Amino acid sequence: MLLSQRVKTAAALLLALAVVLGAYLLGLNLARQATHEASARQLQLISLDVESILERYETLPYALSFLTEMAQALAQPQNPLAIAHVNAVLKSVQQQAKVASIYLMDASGKTIATSNWDGPQSYIGKNFGFRPYFKDAFAGSEGRFYGIGSTTAEPGYFIAQPVYAKRPLEPAGNALGVIAVKISLNGFVRAWERLEDPVALVDNWGVIFLSNRPAWQYHSVTPLTPVAQQAIASTQ
Repeated sequence: MLLSQRVKTAAALLLALAVVLGAYLLGLNLARQATHEASARQLQLISLDVESILERYETLPYALSFLTEMAQALAQPQNPLAIAHVNAVLKSVQQQAKVASIYLMDASGKTIATSNWDGPQSYIGKNFGFRPYFKDAFAGSEGRFYGIGSTTAEPGYFIAQPVYAKRPLEPAGNALGVIAVKISLNGFVRAWERLEDPVALVDNWGVIFLSNRPAWQYHSVTPLTPVAQQAIASTQ
């Protein structure tokens, strides 16, 4: 009789443990699902925020490439009055648009006019012909690139467009030069610092180029192949 009672007690305890364990696992699963859904919503909001900022400036270099002053400056880069006028125009637009910088490069990639012409880190005379955004734009298409500024050492997103003598009549390949806009994304990092969860943007090579975890910055999520390393090195 005593043994039978013990068996019943043990069975009751095991049943109670099974119920508790089942409830725990169910609760854990629901919590994980809720966390996943919350993270997905937050990620979508962050993605839309980044896209909206970049799209805001999408047409800026394209519109500037139509200004006759740009083609005139490229046609006569030794004319100080023409260059001074373009410098003033670019500086005014940069301040109004609140972008990091705007600059005009000749066919070799040399900067002949820039919004920061009067600053300590002026781009005047700097050559950006090695940058992918310059190569793409000079070939006739829109140039896009995220990288660290070779002059300022500050990260930014670059959008570039070719400048023609008589746009849009000139065919691709006959560009006089390239105009580029640099957009700073530091504001995103400052906003993300308030988030508890880690946030990171990764480029095509798997390199984290923006994150609210400073230790993650510029590390790759997987080992870089020799091809990737060579491609990254070529853009400096």
